[in-house]
Amino acid sequence: MHEGSWGLAKNGQIARFTEPMECLPVGEIPEGDLWTYELKLDGYRAIAVKTGGKVMVYSRRGTDLTQRFRYVADAWRACLMRQ
Repeated sequence: MHEGSWGLAKNGQIARFTEPMECLPVGEIPEGDLWTYELKLDGYRAIAVKTGGKVMVYSRRGTDLTQRFRYVADAWRACLMRQ
């Protein structure tokens, strides 16, 4: 776990990085209402973690991407502050 990936939220709960699930490549899209799928596009898979007024952006492996994608963190912070 990377430094700065843990924090105490206002309600006393711990906000932390959670590794997202990885996609499973398949030859055909599964059928039926119980399946969910996503197309694989080039780019980053990231997760945003909010603790108080601070938003951090992490890669799926836990690398801190906050500075590299500052505009994403700022946009999430703005959306969450409106709630």
